[in-house]
Amino acid sequence: MEITFKTVMKVTTKKGDEYNVVVDHPKGTPEKPLTKEEFLECFRDYISYGVNALPDENISAIISTVGKLEQLEDVRGLIALLAPRSKE
Repeated sequence: MEITFKTVMKVTTKKGDEYNVVVDHPKGTPEKPLTKEEFLECFRDYISYGVNALPDENISAIISTVGKLEQLEDVRGLIALLAPRSKE
């Protein structure tokens, strides 16, 4: 079974004009992977949203820690970085 990520976008203007675009392999799929820089930009964007958004210093520390994950003897420090601060 082939997995596809085909994306179809349809826009209708207030005047009723329709525009369609089909992208067979959008950016971020196996056929068009993100660069490391693009991935990190997306990660920073996504993880900074929400009620319990993480502070910037945690995000930077997470990226740094994951970059050397194979050298870590203990992942508890990483787990602590992923937990939002309690609101006091």
